[in-house]
Amino acid sequence: MVGPLPPTRGGVTTYMLNVMGSFLNERFTFLPFTTSRPPKKNVAANWGYTAILRGGVMRLISGALITLWHVLIFPFVMLIRRPAVVHVMASDYLVFWEATYYVMMARLFRRPALLRVGGGFDVFYADSSPRMKRMIRGALQLPDGVIVLSDYWREMFAELGRTKNLFVIYNAVGEDVLLDAPPRREGRPICLFLAGPEALRKGSREVIAAIALLEKRGIHAEHRLLAIPPVVEEEIHRAGISRAGISQTVRIQGSLDRQEVVREMRQAHIFLLPSHGEGFPNSLLEAMTAHMAAIATRVGAVPEIISDGVGGILIPTGDAEALAQAMATLIQDPQRCEAMGRHNGKSVRERFANSVVLPKLEAVYRQLIEESGR
Repeated sequence: MVGPLPPTRGGVTTYMLNVMGSFLNERFTFLPFTTSRPPKKNVAANWGYTAILRGGVMRLISGALITLWHVLIFPFVMLIRRPAVVHVMASDYLVFWEATYYVMMARLFRRPALLRVGGGFDVFYADSSPRMKRMIRGALQLPDGVIVLSDYWREMFAELGRTKNLFVIYNAVGEDVLLDAPPRREGRPICLFLAGPEALRKGSREVIAAIALLEKRGIHAEHRLLAIPPVVEEEIHRAGISRAGISQTVRIQGSLDRQEVVREMRQAHIFLLPSHGEGFPNSLLEAMTAHMAAIATRVGAVPEIISDGVGGILIPTGDAEALAQAMATLIQDPQRCEAMGRHNGKSVRERFANSVVLPKLEAVYRQLIEESGR
């Protein structure tokens, strides 16, 4: 299994750890191969080809050397370990081309290659030149199988010419984190936003603007902004949040581990994901597991995860006013908010639990092994 492993954090890392720690570990031997690089500090726009330059010179040099090391040793790992299937994680921009290299190496060693594509692939493809788009379409023909995360992605990949062995497999959560009932929540409503190194893409500016709009209108709640890079915290203060008189209702925190995020989610009521691009956000699944209502944009697989008006409210991308209105609706109607949270808790158990999703991944593994004749 090839992809970013700890100390890297994020949805792909969570996915890999979940699969390797699930019941599939009793049926297959997983060999993790990390593609992780040193984390970027104080970065809020980890997006696009130029993202490689945003971590500073030393990080750029160390990251390049580590990547080169991974590239050089991978053929030896293939030669020595001879895996039955090579499962590669891909997303967008440079990470997509890096994943393509690992797929090509798997094919060179005559091993079935399974490419899982997440992230903002649609934005990546739309931003590419005609020549680059042809290269992307060609790269998608290389793997023996491709996993996409929703019907939205399946339709897009089919339009790009990839139809054979194109599998839709959702992200999943382990049964150990599922709750039978909503956690006990007291006090005024809490809105939670989880940023990380892609804070701008996640909609940090819209969240800041929406909070200011709510306070001006006298609609009060507690707002918890988690995994906020210092550069975004500076932007929050520059936006005049303290001058607007709402500093006491906003709590800003830096990096958190997964258990801390889970604990925060079980205290909060409303999860904010006004993202500009998503594949299949694990953070949204985790919020649903905590029985939170959600406010999110209609990007990637989100409309297939959240039922608009039932499990949350879906809004246009980049619209702070729409975000503020949706937040006001749920803040002022706690019964509706609670009902949405209960629906999401039930939905994640029925649709996104390991026991529901991962048998499909096992079937794909076995299909590729059978087709390879091994």
